[in-house]
This record gives sequence, structure tokens and C-alpha cells, in this order.
Amino acid sequence: MMILLQILLHLSLLSLVSSSECPAGKYSSGGATACNECIPGTYAATSGATACVNCAAGTYAATSGATVCKQCTEGTFGAEVGMTACVKCAAGKYTDNSGLSVCMTCPSGKSSKLGASGCGTCPA
Repeated sequence: MMILLQILLHLSLLSLVSSSECPAGKYSSGGATACNECIPGTYAATSGATACVNCAAGTYAATSGATVCKQCTEGTFGAEVGMTACVKCAAGKYTDNSGLSVCMTCPSGKSSKLGASGCGTCPA
């Protein structure tokens, strides 16, 4: 009788583990016994994810377990999917909005420094 109770208890615990969903920021593939955190550059927005999604170009996730990707700020860009950090625009280039995947070139007669959010008039 005691062995039967132990088996029933074990089966009850297994059903609790298998029916629980991984929280947002984590995923589990079929047959897994534990949830895994999404690696940097990826995210899982909802619970029950079976895989993490790469951050889109212009966004990034710097840490493990992300539930959203953050937009690159003005003066930076994210050219590829799955980025863990944004890159500053080179001198002579800029981004004036967040979430961009390329930097724009300053027009003739204007210039910018590294990481600029706009261009200024060239000094005389």
C-alpha cells in the first residue's frame, strides 16, 4: 500500500511539472524537464514559449531572460538581428530616431562626431 501511495504521489508531481508553463523570458522544447533562459540577443514575450525569438534589427537584448528587446537610441544603430548591444554611428553619420538599423550620412557642408543624433555646420 505504501509503495502505491509513493507512485501516485510521484505521478502527481510529474503532472504538475509537465503542465506548468515556462514564464516569459524562458523557453522549453518538447520533453524538457526544465525551462531555459533566452540568451542575450533573443527574447520570449509570453509564457509557454517553445523557442526564443531573435531581436529585430534596430533593437537589442543585453542580458539573458529578456521578455522584450530595447530599441537602439538616437546616435546608435543595430544592423543585424539578434544583437546584444547597439553600435554608435561613425563620425560623419547620425541617427535622429530610436530603433534604426542604419546611420544616415551628414549632408555636404555638415559634420558629426561619433554617436551623433544630428549633424552640425562645419566650423570655419
